[in-house]
Amino acid sequence: MPYKHLIHFAFNKELSEIYVASVIKSFGIAMIGIFIPAYLINLNYPLNYIFAYYLFWVLSFLVLVVAIPHLYKKIGLKHAILFSMPIQVVYFLLLYGLGPYNGLASSLWKLFFVVSVGALANALYWPAFHINFIASSDKKHRGEELGMMNIFSYMVVIFSPLIGGLIITYFGFTPLFILVTILLLISPIPLFFSTETYPEVKFSIKNLFHKRNLRNFSVFFVEGIVNYTETVIWVIFIFITLKSFIALGMLATLLIICTTVLTFIIGRLSDVMDKRKIMRAGIFSTSIIWFLKTLADSFFLFTIVNTLFGIAFTFLSVPYMALFYNKAAKTHPAEFVIFREVALGLGRITILAFIMLSGSFIGSFIIAGFSSLIFSFF
Repeated sequence: MPYKHLIHFAFNKELSEIYVASVIKSFGIAMIGIFIPAYLINLNYPLNYIFAYYLFWVLSFLVLVVAIPHLYKKIGLKHAILFSMPIQVVYFLLLYGLGPYNGLASSLWKLFFVVSVGALANALYWPAFHINFIASSDKKHRGEELGMMNIFSYMVVIFSPLIGGLIITYFGFTPLFILVTILLLISPIPLFFSTETYPEVKFSIKNLFHKRNLRNFSVFFVEGIVNYTETVIWVIFIFITLKSFIALGMLATLLIICTTVLTFIIGRLSDVMDKRKIMRAGIFSTSIIWFLKTLADSFFLFTIVNTLFGIAFTFLSVPYMALFYNKAAKTHPAEFVIFREVALGLGRITILAFIMLSGSFIGSFIIAGFSSLIFSFF
């Protein structure tokens, strides 16, 4: 039955609440998230300060993501998500109030303070979101359910980056910050139409490097490398090359358009076909496209490689995340989620350290290309 998931969606109250809350938050973040590195460049912050901003973000997140989930047993997953939103709003307000770089050490300390607030919001939100999705989704249809959640988000946020770029270009950052603030504050409301969940969280740092976890650790580690190369280093490279908020927004919008339909199709396929076979197609094509990215130097070439990357990475990411949720559901979900977040953080630190020490964007893309191949071990 082609639309059986829509029936399942309508009757699975927990899952539908996650979908709606995720869509609202995604719409807000999509309008501004991609522009944060460009925003800091626009404030005359040196590139190494911007990379230091993300490095301190990851370091703060790593400390908090190990400590905060222990609170879930007391406050519940949905309240953790709820509390993260006003903190996220404070983060955006502090970011908006940063002011231009003045060449003094105080600029760096202000940047670090802003980052610590943002990291706190993320440490509250992301583990709670993943654990909630694992508990609410169905193993047999998890790939399709993940695809549905992503496609709902994509359908709403398709033009968000372009809208954000136009607002920044013609009206400045102020109205954009206000709009994002409103969306973030209302996004958790749908979650509270059902009962709260209070999971017990157990996590040990020594388990990170246990022999039985090394395979998963290596994959999560390179996921962190690829993730920050794409969302931070690649975005900065585009902006300093094209020097246009609208061009950056258009590229992000085109990327979303290309992945929207594919996401649901691949989500459905990953439930009836071998997820790893689908992943392999995405792994090798994603790796090749990272090497092609080293050649991009115009809007036309950025459009081509960005579109190809969106298609290839969808073949990798949808079955990969479905496998991740399945693995987490078979073990202790909360511990597995935190384990992934820590390994992701270490991968992100590694690629940030490389770009800060070498200054090589091309070198970062090559590392991401080789690193993508490690996904085949998951």
